[in-house]
Amino acid sequence: MKKWIGLGIAYGSYRDNESPDKKSVSSEQDILEDMTILTTNEGVQWNLIRMYAADPASEQVLKTIRKHKLPVKVMQGAWLSSTQSDEENELQISEVIRLANEYKDIVVSINLGNEIFVDWSAHKLELSDIPTYLKWVEKVQTATDVPVTLADDYNFWNKPWSQEIAQALDYIVLHAYAMWNSQALENAVPWTETTYHDIAVLHPNKQIALGGIRLGD
Repeated sequence: MKKWIGLGIAYGSYRDNESPDKKSVSSEQDILEDMTILTTNEGVQWNLIRMYAADPASEQVLKTIRKHKLPVKVMQGAWLSSTQSDEENELQISEVIRLANEYKDIVVSINLGNEIFVDWSAHKLELSDIPTYLKWVEKVQTATDVPVTLADDYNFWNKPWSQEIAQALDYIVLHAYAMWNSQALENAVPWTETTYHDIAVLHPNKQIALGGIRLGD
């Protein structure tokens, strides 16, 4: 995998009274305003966004990026969940494949699931679902030309049963939340660094991207 150098941020286009639960699709004008702020800020200029679901809201963002030739690439997610039906999960797989292929100039990676195996997840898949998940990974890898990953907490990636999934993925996205692990602010960065290296030792042949951090408020 090529080394990527830049700044990435999770993005949802929703404004007041809009939300994924309402299946809202934000206007092109609102998305363009957001993207302009993200890409032209004098202090920090973001050039990668992560979106969590393969749905009309995400496609509207992709359309806006393409139409206005914005300097932004996308990690496109598929929202997989134990609270959804099998048909809904399968639709996410089909849609993320379609979006990755239709927007090849924008989508640079696919994220199959967000925190779906860590024990505390409210939409956790069971260990018995791992074979199904591995089939999804293979299906998406076969049907697209971009790297496929899973974003999950370090308390999944440090478990023995993460090994089979990690080996199937192109790289790992690691979440490590110092604040939610009772770390004082002065220890947040050292704790995050240690956690990152601990997971790297457990998965030595996988590139690891730090995809979720919270140092404190």
